[in-house]
Amino acid sequence: MALESICMLIGEPYTDWKSIRQIIMKENFIPTIANFSTEDITDDTRIKMENHANKAVGLW
Repeated sequence: MALESICMLIGEPYTDWKSIRQIIMKENFIPTIANFSTEDITDDTRIKMENHANKAVGLW
């Protein structure tokens, strides 16, 4: 769940654990996270994150 959320925030498409592993193995993954600005999160991304979290806790 945490890595899915990170992928969502940085705009990387993912479908399963294999695709998430490919993303986190990229050379620029850690710098991308370290330099991430929360001010750049769009309203659309916030809504997707909220929906994703609600599904995870059974509210959706």
